[in-house]
Amino acid sequence: MAQQHDASGSACRRLNTADIAQVASIHSAAFPGGTLTAFGGRCLEQFYAWHMEGKHAIAAIGLERGGALIGYCILLRRNDFGGFLRRAFLTIAGRLLQSPSLALRSGFVPRLRGGLSLVAGRGGATSQPDVIRILAIAVHPSFQGQGFGPVLLRAATAIAREQGAASLALSVHPKNERALRAYARDGWERVLVDGVFAGSMRKSLRKSAVKMPAISVL
Repeated sequence: MAQQHDASGSACRRLNTADIAQVASIHSAAFPGGTLTAFGGRCLEQFYAWHMEGKHAIAAIGLERGGALIGYCILLRRNDFGGFLRRAFLTIAGRLLQSPSLALRSGFVPRLRGGLSLVAGRGGATSQPDVIRILAIAVHPSFQGQGFGPVLLRAATAIAREQGAASLALSVHPKNERALRAYARDGWERVLVDGVFAGSMRKSLRKSAVKMPAISVL
């Protein structure tokens, strides 16, 4: 596909394994209080390597400005946290030995328990051919609030449509109002479970929508 620039001078391109360290660095800067960030750069690199190289991966989109990577978006057929645990087990165990308090972080134990169940072959999400999932989307803090997030979302939407998906899915912290407003402007809707919003969102790709500037990914 031909590469196109939007008005801000940014450009989207496909990421590869050579970009993993930069992706991990942006993650750390964008989510300084996150659990994965607390586990360190090596763990982050293994996380993104798995989700960019695994069979469940669809595309990793990078956003550049002036030749520097400033954001990214990772698209999956399904989440595979169990595969990441298998790959990063020694790294995670080593960090827990060094800093046992990491195990006390909110949500860590339930997620680890669920991941270990997947490793053991018990349960797990099945692939939905008509749904593509955004695992992660981030813009470096130095460039946030300048319209770069929507550029990544439009690129993700274009790829999902090329793949024949009916919808996109993602999870966001239910109290992250800034992100929720941005997703709403992009056509995302909250998914309620028993009348409660826990962070899951969907964007239909089959509805008529207001035309947005086209973004191509090299």
